[in-house]
Amino acid sequence: KKVTSMFEDHQGTFWFCTMDDGIYSLPTNASVVYRDERHENSSNNITAIHRSPSGTVYFGDDEGNLNGITPTGKQLVDHFYSVDGYNRVLGIQTTEGGNLWVATDEGLYYGQRHRFRKIKSVITTPKAILVDREDVWCSTSAHIYRVSASRLDTVTSFAIQKRFTALGKDGEGIVWAGGIEGIYCSRDSFRSNRGEKYPQLCTRIVSI
Repeated sequence: KKVTSMFEDHQGTFWFCTMDDGIYSLPTNASVVYRDERHENSSNNITAIHRSPSGTVYFGDDEGNLNGITPTGKQLVDHFYSVDGYNRVLGIQTTEGGNLWVATDEGLYYGQRHRFRKIKSVITTPKAILVDREDVWCSTSAHIYRVSASRLDTVTSFAIQKRFTALGKDGEGIVWAGGIEGIYCSRDSFRSNRGEKYPQLCTRIVSI
């Protein structure tokens, strides 16, 4: 199998995303594969996976399908439509209130009770997303955005003109953004490249 990503949940179960073959879970005694055979347009090319605090495992594919498996085994299905049929789910994050932020090739979405709204101000493909309580940070090829769940039409934009590929937050609440040339942080509005001071960081950062 070609595995694209994986993680371990608090029960010790490993979850694996694969290309062309769905999503696998590996409990301590057996492996289980989940495929959505009920929907003829579903894809088994899994591009993102996320476990919510409530225990629901969400995974998205390259055709805009967002699936969820609750701890009781109930399956949830949402779909982000595309003009050309190719709309990868690139990131999935859960807020403290149990709502969802989802990034796809065609934009950023906020969902409450699986009713999603597109954030029109984020007009390019998100490269990474990071939840901060109910809000979200989003990086694209030229900007970093902060979107408030309480004011979805109010977006704070940092026009950096650099491509960022990873986001993370430290214990002091400072947001870090990794790009193709180094690493930046929110303390100075992402202006200074820490890679200039620490040469080992002056490289492409793909994960934080």
